[in-house]
Amino acid sequence: MKKEPVAFICGLLFSLGLVISQMVNPTKVINFLDFFGHWDPTLAFVLAGATRTIALLRPWIMKRERPLFDEQFRPPERFDHPLAFFHRLG
Repeated sequence: MKKEPVAFICGLLFSLGLVISQMVNPTKVINFLDFFGHWDPTLAFVLAGATRTIALLRPWIMKRERPLFDEQFRPPERFDHPLAFFHRLG
């Protein structure tokens, strides 16, 4: 199977998840960042759900010999830009 249709379907699923969780609404995102005003924790629940999903599925995925739609796993060799927070710590 070609990579482009799979990538397109994954993008559609991701965007559908953002629409369902209302994370495309700028007011929701701004309210999440407004800790001392009208703080809205729903984005934290969306992030926690995504983190839980990958934490549960990653061991099962990594046990496979190869990904479903590619010849081999391609983990990043390095990050191009260090995170500013960690860069200041070092």
